[in-house]
Amino acid sequence: MYNIFMSANTFFTLQEAQQFCGVARFNRYMRDANNDLGTAMLICKSNHELAGILHEQIGYVEICVRNSIDLELRKLALKEKQNEEWTNPLYTPDLVKDLIENQIKQAREIAVHSHDGRSVNHDDILSKLMWGTWVKLVGSSETKNSNRIQQKLWKDAVGNA
Repeated sequence: MYNIFMSANTFFTLQEAQQFCGVARFNRYMRDANNDLGTAMLICKSNHELAGILHEQIGYVEICVRNSIDLELRKLALKEKQNEEWTNPLYTPDLVKDLIENQIKQAREIAVHSHDGRSVNHDDILSKLMWGTWVKLVGSSETKNSNRIQQKLWKDAVGNA
């Protein structure tokens, strides 16, 4: 359906377009196109093409963010725990543990499972941490009580990434 919908020479009714995109989203395209269905379809198609291009690149962004933060957390763990393998529960810096202890544990379990029970190292665990983990470490730019751990971690390590 997607390929047919995005084809330049195919015409759809407003209801079909709303069914494909969702009413609220396609209504936004219609407003932007001054209620011209053909123009709204072009906006929709362009939006999907742009999303595809961005989606291809986000993996590279995630790797860069992960590697930069990892480097700084290694330094923090070495300073705090005398070992840079911060994904090891014995050497996880306190602020990191407060924020993402469960995510590290889950990543370790996934890594062990994917290695058929063989021992895993820091890089194996690191590769299993999800994008949301890095977002959680960075935190919000707002200064508020609920993110003071992220603020301290930013000051101590992550802000240098």
